[in-house]
Amino acid sequence: MSERVEFWRDPIMDRLIEEMIDIFKLEGVKLVRLSGLTRKAQSMTGKKDLNANAIHSIVLKLHDANVVNYNCILNCPHCGETSYCIEDFNNQIKLCDTCNTIYHLSEGITMQKGGL
Repeated sequence: MSERVEFWRDPIMDRLIEEMIDIFKLEGVKLVRLSGLTRKAQSMTGKKDLNANAIHSIVLKLHDANVVNYNCILNCPHCGETSYCIEDFNNQIKLCDTCNTIYHLSEGITMQKGGL
């Protein structure tokens, strides 16, 4: 006889994850910034200790489960901003949307194709 395992779900986190999925699926969205997702998560949940690493982990899990799609992850070497690029990004340079610094895209350093 197998024992049943009951999982507790948090409706606030469920709503947050649904919102994150919707952001990635919005028509016309080409780039999603981790800092924006983190601020949105903190605002929606009221949890100021919900940090960028936790949100990044959620995005990676959603990507691995084919729930959200992006072509690459960009990391600005100057300010550290992480962005999920939804459309193909074939340029060799990028202007950071956060710090307005131009940086070279180098696979494995400032750009990871398809996730980490």
